[in-house]
Amino acid sequence: MNKQIDLAKERQTLQDKELELTKESDEYSKYKPKGKQERAARRQIYERFYDMRDDEARAEAEEDWEMADKEYVMPYPTVASDDWQAHLHLPDAWAAIQAQAMETIERKARPKPIPTESSDEPIAELADDLMNYNMDTTGFDYQYYLAKLSASIRGTSFLMDYWRTEKRIVKDPTDVDENGEIVYKDKEIIDFDDDYTEWVPNEFIFVDEKADHIDNANDMFKRELLEVNDFHRIYDNKPGFENAKYVVQGADTTTKSYFDMPPDADDVDVEVLHYYNRAIDAYWVAANNVVIHMGPLPTKHKELPLAVQYQYRIPGRFWGVGIPRVVHYLSEERKSIRNMNMDRQKLGLNKSFLHNNAFDLDDEDLITGPSRLISLDTNGQPLSQAIQPIEYGDVPQSYFKTEDILLEDIRRAHGIDDRIQGVNVGGTATEAALLKESSVKRINMISVASEMDTILRLGRIKWSNIQFFYPIPRIQGITTPNEGDAGDKYKTITTDGRKYTVIKDKEGKSKLSMEEVKGKSAFKIDKQMAKYLQGSYDIIIDSDIHVPLSRAIHQAQVTQTLSLLLSNPYTAGALDPNKSASRAWKAIDEDPDNWLAQKSNTNEMRMLASRENAVMMAGEPLSPTEGANEEHTLVHLNFTQTMAYQELPQHIQQIIGEHIIGENEANPNTGPTQMPSMGGGAAPGGGSVSPGTQQPGPQLSANTSQPQPQVADLQGANFAQE
Repeated sequence: MNKQIDLAKERQTLQDKELELTKESDEYSKYKPKGKQERAARRQIYERFYDMRDDEARAEAEEDWEMADKEYVMPYPTVASDDWQAHLHLPDAWAAIQAQAMETIERKARPKPIPTESSDEPIAELADDLMNYNMDTTGFDYQYYLAKLSASIRGTSFLMDYWRTEKRIVKDPTDVDENGEIVYKDKEIIDFDDDYTEWVPNEFIFVDEKADHIDNANDMFKRELLEVNDFHRIYDNKPGFENAKYVVQGADTTTKSYFDMPPDADDVDVEVLHYYNRAIDAYWVAANNVVIHMGPLPTKHKELPLAVQYQYRIPGRFWGVGIPRVVHYLSEERKSIRNMNMDRQKLGLNKSFLHNNAFDLDDEDLITGPSRLISLDTNGQPLSQAIQPIEYGDVPQSYFKTEDILLEDIRRAHGIDDRIQGVNVGGTATEAALLKESSVKRINMISVASEMDTILRLGRIKWSNIQFFYPIPRIQGITTPNEGDAGDKYKTITTDGRKYTVIKDKEGKSKLSMEEVKGKSAFKIDKQMAKYLQGSYDIIIDSDIHVPLSRAIHQAQVTQTLSLLLSNPYTAGALDPNKSASRAWKAIDEDPDNWLAQKSNTNEMRMLASRENAVMMAGEPLSPTEGANEEHTLVHLNFTQTMAYQELPQHIQQIIGEHIIGENEANPNTGPTQMPSMGGGAAPGGGSVSPGTQQPGPQLSANTSQPQPQVADLQGANFAQE
């Protein structure tokens, strides 16, 4: 109740300041709010900011953040020079946080857009590639890692997703004049122009105090603290921002307006408050009491551009709980008994003594050291009557039991074991994987819960921004109107393994085509491509349900599975040798292209076979083509079913037959091939003969009395000249 009264008094004081500022604005500031709307916006900005800042639940959370930061950073305490007691700070929270980060850093949880309406595969793949391109080029995984790390410490962290544009004018060297001086021209450089997901520290985010989840929040603030010169550099010429020239540094406004100098701001700082309100579709910005922007939310989704990452959630509460908060009291008890034990060890080494004051001894005589001699006249009495050390005894066994119990309680609390788990020598990769999975079940739970909430919300916001902003052309060449540079420039996207083009179907309608390619390809999001981004999409999570296995376990799994499949003739026959070998090389981080024979392009091999037919028809023998595939040999076999082949002399048919049989024997994927009779009719049934197909007629032998034909260099020929 007292706090509510204090808040009411503070709000009244702020209103009094607002009234005073309105009456005497000419005296205190050059800034004058433009009408009631701007004045009301300024009042609402600061009233809502103080409501969120002074919320009791947030104040409690801030106390937890301070404690958690100390548990994680473990600052060294300042102790007096005569303080001999131990001040150990045990890394219980640090070890658990690092263990969780180690197990989840390779887990790439990402949103995946899928069309809600029936569509062909290229549209779904295009959306997924655009989303991955954005996250790969903007550092999404690292920002998400920072959010996860911060949440594991403080329990709650924030990720903002917004369209980020950063440009600057530089002096670009373009030439050297007659005197050898470099000639410069102004050039605009775009440092960033994409949708960006940014981790923001908790101190700079303020959320609707009545909300128990970000989906239920109506408004929020992002707070910036800038040096006054940086503020004017950023905001003076920013489109849509006005009144920035009236903003002065904090020391000039502390007693003149709504704005109160924050305790973490210097005299030359400017506090910028970005206010987002989804209920009234408002995005307002105030800087040191000056409203510099008023407009609607600058996004298509019209949601707060914020997602919240949690470590442990408390149902019904907005703020989460971090690892240090969970284990704090247990860790404090363990730290206490550890420090007391260290003090016991020090007292055992530097003993205290019982001294008979009848004898002349001082404190310096009792300081221990190597090879020291203390002379004492006992007047014939036993030395034990003059001085006697106090013995504390050794550490009891119960101390170690207590340590183990407390440490096990800490592990039970957060469910994260920082010890390395392993299997016995000779254990299989499956055993190692099962042991690893059982040890990280709690981590999996936290990761899955985050993907169900945080990643899903980020995906919806991010995809909406991509749909809206990617097709918008960028105007370039204004600062430096060089020929060929001016005009609209569309965003260029790079994809790996896929190539997208817009083609015409049989009816003349535009259609998106996707082709699997090796390497990277690029395309522009122009007007033709942009229409495939529109429409309704759902967001799903594209991630593995389990934490990624270590590289060694993964390699063992691949090699063991491949060996098992190849040992069985039935399963070995179902495998593609080239793909299997390629997968095995990739598993051990080797490039398959460095080891495997390259497969020729199918169309090229067919064209090569046609050229070979023409050469052999002229009576030139050709050796079997190296690396010939089934499609290549099939062209030769189809030629033997034509009338042109039947009209050839028998010795030329023999040349062609030997060429075909040689290719067939060199290809492990084909069986024996029979040719039609030399000089006879076509094979019964007609039609083409594929490799491995038995046809009536005498079988040609690769061993003939003919001279060994020479290899003609047709594979390197220019097929365009055919």
